[in-house]
Amino acid sequence: MNISTSSFDAGQGMAGGAAITVISSSGANQLHGALWEYHENQRLRSQPYFRSSAFVKPRYTLNIFGANAGSAIVKNKLFWFGHYEGTRQGTGATSQFSLPNAAIKAGDFSAFPTQIFDPATANAEGFGRTPFPGNRIPANRISPQTARILPSIPEPNFPTPNVTANHFVNATGKFDRGNYDAKMNWNRNEKHSVFAKFSLLRANVGGVFAFGPNLGGPGGGGDPGLGDTKQYLGTVGTNYTISPTLLFDANWGITEQDQSVIGFDYGKNYGSEVFGIPGTNGTDIRYSGLPSFSFNTFTAYGIGSTWMPMWRNDRSYTWTNNLTWMKGKHEFRFGFDYVKHQLNHWQPEVANPRGAFSFSGSITALRGGAAANNLNSFADFLLGLPTSMNKSVQAFLMTGREPQLGFYVRDRGQVSRKLTVNIGLRMERYPLMRRANSGLEKLDPSTMLVRLGGFGNVPTNPGIDGQPLFVAPRLGIAYKINDSTVFRVG
Repeated sequence: MNISTSSFDAGQGMAGGAAITVISSSGANQLHGALWEYHENQRLRSQPYFRSSAFVKPRYTLNIFGANAGSAIVKNKLFWFGHYEGTRQGTGATSQFSLPNAAIKAGDFSAFPTQIFDPATANAEGFGRTPFPGNRIPANRISPQTARILPSIPEPNFPTPNVTANHFVNATGKFDRGNYDAKMNWNRNEKHSVFAKFSLLRANVGGVFAFGPNLGGPGGGGDPGLGDTKQYLGTVGTNYTISPTLLFDANWGITEQDQSVIGFDYGKNYGSEVFGIPGTNGTDIRYSGLPSFSFNTFTAYGIGSTWMPMWRNDRSYTWTNNLTWMKGKHEFRFGFDYVKHQLNHWQPEVANPRGAFSFSGSITALRGGAAANNLNSFADFLLGLPTSMNKSVQAFLMTGREPQLGFYVRDRGQVSRKLTVNIGLRMERYPLMRRANSGLEKLDPSTMLVRLGGFGNVPTNPGIDGQPLFVAPRLGIAYKINDSTVFRVG
């Protein structure tokens, strides 16, 4: 593996932050292989310093295991190599939440100094509210939708007078991953060699609902859902010695990533069918699941991770070829790179695809009086009066199509036994990216209208200009001061 983080050689480009070159292992004439296993668990870890010996450490397991092997199919001609590494990790965590007690869920706030005001007694401007008699919300005023949710709210397992930090949940997240590699090398003759490689990554990661499948809540041991990732990498490469001083090499590759993340509530319309809340979920199964209900201090219910669910199906294609010419103390190198990225995303994460409700407490607080608190916000929830509501809808599959092209020429010359100079010129072209079946979009600030490229009379390029060609000269110098010290500058 070679990592260049700055001052790239002219043969490297179209990379941000680092250019990474990886050479995979290959088989040899003799059979070689390896096996390994690594294990950790909570019993092998010390107690936290400030916890007593009675503290039960959260469950934790980690196993990393694998094997590789390589050999020859035809001696000196055809070789194979294979590799697998698996990770199985369970990370336990203890989380702390704030839940209402049984009296509050029944609408009884008489044990608290906070007064709950009846919004139905206010004037048109919201002033003049009077408290509920006895600081209790009558049963017939509790929203029928809220009444369907209340049985799923667990009782606090660590009661506190101010109903905060009164519920603890132990949960273990999941992190399973497998890496697979297979490679073939063929030495066609003394001048020509070919290799082919295939790699696969499969990962399943996720946590659990803090309050169970019918209420959701924050995640325990990770986000409350399951992420399934599959990544494929296929590469074919060749080297051909045209003459003792002229070498041609080329690589073709494709990277494919298929990823989905769904909550454990996926597939059931809790909002519209179970709770009976109009406008939540939808006819598309991708909008199924639990809406979110957020409060002032009390822990939220439902799924607050607005980026779930999501599906990503991305492709990247690459083609690189180079010609190397050795002439005296100089190594001249010329090349061409082509990259094409294809992104396909469904992820309406701005608000919440299932629906979201926020209860600030202002509905049952006295307007112009004391600030609303967590008790007011839950009283708003009991009455079914959110402060704000929202829902995200994604009408189009979000796609991206972006080609990239690069050309370069470079000379690395050994001026003396101590001094090496690298001079190069790289040119890169980034055509304006587009959607799969249209152009890009552009907001017109003067009208606040979005022009959709490629629709109606709008051109594919809706007035967006891009620089057609980037020219990037390169210069590198390496000076050997002595046998143990080299000075480099680029």
